[in-house]
Amino acid sequence: MPLLLMKKPLRVEINDIIPDETSIGKIKKSQKPISRISPSVLNDLKNGEHSAFNTIYLEYVRGVTEFMVRYVHSREDAREIVQDVFEELWTKRERIDPEKDIRSYIFKMAVNNARDLFRRKDVRSRYEQFEFTFGTHDFDGDEL
Repeated sequence: MPLLLMKKPLRVEINDIIPDETSIGKIKKSQKPISRISPSVLNDLKNGEHSAFNTIYLEYVRGVTEFMVRYVHSREDAREIVQDVFEELWTKRERIDPEKDIRSYIFKMAVNNARDLFRRKDVRSRYEQFEFTFGTHDFDGDEL
């Protein structure tokens, strides 16, 4: 699904870059590290340039997606997290410091979004367990 914020939709769909289960374990530390985006591209992103966003997106989406699939053990959750990360990158672009590493910023957002997802699932699970154990009651103790 192309990111909807762009004037021109991206040609790369996230489904095309999600690794399959056989390739997830094959990523080695000796592989070429993700390249650093230049400060001029980050300045362009801060100024709302869609082409700068596309450059960053295409540079990092695969690495973040592969990392999230391993981190959350769910391709569907990984897709959602990665989409949220890049949407958040666009909406908070004014906060970006062009002199700092954007890769760290993107991966930190992904980890934070994954942790939020885990918390939501834990709360939902606890609530469902509570309902199963105690049923649904109003404050007078009468069943709803």
